[in-house]
Amino acid sequence: MDYLKVLRDDPDLAEEFDSLFDFFLLDELSPRDEADGRATFTLPGMAFARDGSGGEYHLLEDGSIGYYSSEGEAGRLAESMDDLFSLIVSCICWHDCCDAKEYADSKTLEEYGQRQRNINLEDMDMDSWRRVADVNALLAGISRKYPINRDILEEIVQSDEKQRYSFSEDGTKIRANQGHSVQVDVELPVTEPPETLYHGTAQRFAASIEVQGLLPQSRLYVHLSPDQETAEKVGRRHREPVIYLVDAGQMHRDGYLFYLSANGVWLTKVVPATYLKRLEGELKQH
Repeated sequence: MDYLKVLRDDPDLAEEFDSLFDFFLLDELSPRDEADGRATFTLPGMAFARDGSGGEYHLLEDGSIGYYSSEGEAGRLAESMDDLFSLIVSCICWHDCCDAKEYADSKTLEEYGQRQRNINLEDMDMDSWRRVADVNALLAGISRKYPINRDILEEIVQSDEKQRYSFSEDGTKIRANQGHSVQVDVELPVTEPPETLYHGTAQRFAASIEVQGLLPQSRLYVHLSPDQETAEKVGRRHREPVIYLVDAGQMHRDGYLFYLSANGVWLTKVVPATYLKRLEGELKQH
């Protein structure tokens, strides 16, 4: 599977993947950052993604994947793109596995691997918590590299503009509020939408949208924004954003069902083209 093409062809999925796995896909392959003092690879390569710390993922000449850290370190991370995505999805905080002291000997490494496996198994409650983490384990992992405590984590969750995360009732777990590429239906009540919703996307998808409408693609639902400003923020991940007005009120009266996620994103199965109107004129600047 061409994972990069899948993400580039579905900007909503790319945004969700970034929010879950800290993987920001670049619009195109870019030359590596070769600032003075930075390490380099023995093979030519081009950057295709970055993470929140400033590290870069590089596709090397032989098809393997290299990683440049923000501290200037470099190394081969995976033998192929398939291996890279398997690593990112299976071990979100893979940086934690680079702790040299855990590789002191085979017994230490085996014990560390078993601890991580147990944590993962405990956290996989697929009924209502599709992507969860134990709060204490999360804090322990992050604190190895960044200063953080429970108060800081709660502030991040509460102040996150997109409200991506929430705590369990007992405060021991944290999860992403949406995981719609996972084939498990959302457990949200049907909710009457406002008269107008919005959808931001890339110019290159406009011709298809205006014929087929908005489709969920690899996800379970189409994602809609409550206001123009939010839709523009989504669309501006691309060089040429396009905003559509969705006649949600009429869709609701015609029998289409809507759901409202915990972070304010409206969901519906499909939006036929007849309910869409392209917003013309200049978009707001942010």
